[in-house]
Amino acid sequence: FKWEREHYQVPSRPEQQNDDNDTTMDASNLFFAHQVVHNACATQAILSVLLNDDTISLGPQEFRNFTASFPPTLKGEAIGASEEMRMAHNSFARSSAFFFDQEGGSKRVATKDDDVFHFVAYVPKSGRVYELDGLQPGPILLGNANTDTTTTTTNWLQVARNAIQERMEAFATGEIKFNLMAIVQDARVGLRQRLSEGDEDAATALAQEEAKRQAWALENARRKHNFVPLCVEILKCLARTNQLEGLTKEAKERVQAAMQVKYKSKQQDQATTTPTAKKE
Repeated sequence: FKWEREHYQVPSRPEQQNDDNDTTMDASNLFFAHQVVHNACATQAILSVLLNDDTISLGPQEFRNFTASFPPTLKGEAIGASEEMRMAHNSFARSSAFFFDQEGGSKRVATKDDDVFHFVAYVPKSGRVYELDGLQPGPILLGNANTDTTTTTTNWLQVARNAIQERMEAFATGEIKFNLMAIVQDARVGLRQRLSEGDEDAATALAQEEAKRQAWALENARRKHNFVPLCVEILKCLARTNQLEGLTKEAKERVQAAMQVKYKSKQQDQATTTPTAKKE
């Protein structure tokens, strides 16, 4: 979701009320950590899902057992101190080639004109459905999941879907900047099982999945690579051949023309949506 300060100042749901409808009731078996690491909400949302699933066996499960008695803030600190988790997070982090400081040397912070986004997790646990947001005081109980094993999955997803829909409707009309992802089993696991059972069609599908991951690895490497030295050398070559000034001027003209088109389009949209004054 797009992060908006008002969503964290005045709770829109009764999660902080101490009565019979209290939705921050004791959930001792639920892993919940405060986000204390800057710009790591997506990683923490993933951990919130993995560490609350008792059906999987991963390295982070040992971390869950170790931090079971920790309060939320200390759990958040433990996430930041985990070398394994830090390496996994940084393996996908984009490197910053430039650091722009504000006047006075302070690090630039987001303003009201910036779009800042925040990831939260929705998980079923012990027959209930929770929203886990590291910026909130505690886990938010959304509702009960059906205890019938044949319908539990469908039921908890419906509860989460309603909560997500409500959250989306709280934003301004026309807002479309939302991102919904699910953590699923690696498709290669099932395909390898099918292949071992003699399913020849699984071989083609498995090869396609492997090709996907090779493409993803290449994309991630390019995304993390520092292209600044290359760009600097290109600019030097253009300057030596007396092409830089002309190309810079053309680029500025294209940007200016694009801005004018955007401005005119915005003016037309405002004129279309503005109601006409009624004549007396």
